[in-house]
Amino acid sequence: MFIPKLDDTELIPRVEDFGAVSQGKTPAGPAYPERDPDDYQPRHGSIADLGDAPPTARPATPQARPVADPGAGITARLGAGRPDDFPGGNDRTEYFGSPFDNTTFANAGFDKNAADSTAMFDSPGFDSPGFDRSGVDSTTFEPLADRPPIPAPRSGRTALHTIGEVLITCGMVVLLFVVYELYVTDIFSAQKQASATTSLDKEWDTVTGPVRTNHYDLTDGHGIAKLYIPAFGQDYVFTVIEGTTQNDLAIGPGHYPGSALPGQPGDMAVAGHRVGEGAPFDDLGLVQSCDSILIETQTDWYVYRTLPMSDEVADWASSRGKTTQCDGPNGEAKVQPLGGLYSQTVGREIVLPTEGDVVAPIPHHPGATVSAGQEASLLTLTTCNPKFSAAQRMILHAVLVKDWKKDAKDPNKMPPEMKETS
Repeated sequence: MFIPKLDDTELIPRVEDFGAVSQGKTPAGPAYPERDPDDYQPRHGSIADLGDAPPTARPATPQARPVADPGAGITARLGAGRPDDFPGGNDRTEYFGSPFDNTTFANAGFDKNAADSTAMFDSPGFDSPGFDRSGVDSTTFEPLADRPPIPAPRSGRTALHTIGEVLITCGMVVLLFVVYELYVTDIFSAQKQASATTSLDKEWDTVTGPVRTNHYDLTDGHGIAKLYIPAFGQDYVFTVIEGTTQNDLAIGPGHYPGSALPGQPGDMAVAGHRVGEGAPFDDLGLVQSCDSILIETQTDWYVYRTLPMSDEVADWASSRGKTTQCDGPNGEAKVQPLGGLYSQTVGREIVLPTEGDVVAPIPHHPGATVSAGQEASLLTLTTCNPKFSAAQRMILHAVLVKDWKKDAKDPNKMPPEMKETS
């Protein structure tokens, strides 16, 4: 038989375990009370109306249910009810089907005035078959005793969890930034480089006189020439932009304003990114001595070759200087270590960002001059070093060895140095 939970009592024993039925007695009253112990009044009449009474006998007007004490029901059923709540005065007939009266409770040893649940269940009336009184204690009937305790907050683990989430978030931000720098900026830069190349080609195709001459638009961000390094493949070509600001270098390699122009005496200096923004100088560290670097203008192909490295100068004539590329192929001037004020100018050097004199007309000697005819025509390429860092600068110096004039009938013909791929 199912016993519903009533009020705040955690456990209500089965009625037949301690009622008159368990004592072998015959119920003295009706199986069901004539009036609900909790003062509940049905809308359509009393419980008796649910029997043989015809529907027409039910009251037409519902009766309002009185507000009752929430604990009145269980209190009445356990012995402290009002006499007028039950038929027959103190005859407390349990409406579940078992009659209760004071005599039955007294005979069963049930103490209806027990002070707490432990005393109640210690009474002999609960010695009925199937009831284990030994497993009952006072804690069993605590309202929240069957619920696990709320764990105390663990500040150490919470802090560690928070730190972990922060580190993961920072890692994701760094990863996204790297992806942006390595790939996304390359896409944007390629679009800008293509636009600059198209504009420069249109400018070169415009002939204003019978003889084409070099004309450089030195407006910041405007293309002035094209840069080739055959050792990186014939498809390695970038339009050189005037200016070295961040916006200029996002388009392509940038010409240092004020430095020499292609083919002129002095030092033509060009800067470029090594990582991101198209990374035009990504492989600049792979260039070797005597490798050709070409600058194309509207009328000329200027051939520069990388100067001897610092560790090659001493025995240059007997070693690297004997190779074909260094010995003046195609009518070029031979590549030799420079002397005089240029003696510090070698093929590659690593300097600090503050050493700006490496792009001076005479590198490492800003403001110095030489006599007419003694000034070299140099090309200097600069980029960050090492990769993914701006702590240093890698400097590559090359010297002009040949000037090929473009054929007006075939201006797209390339010089033989373009075949020097590795």
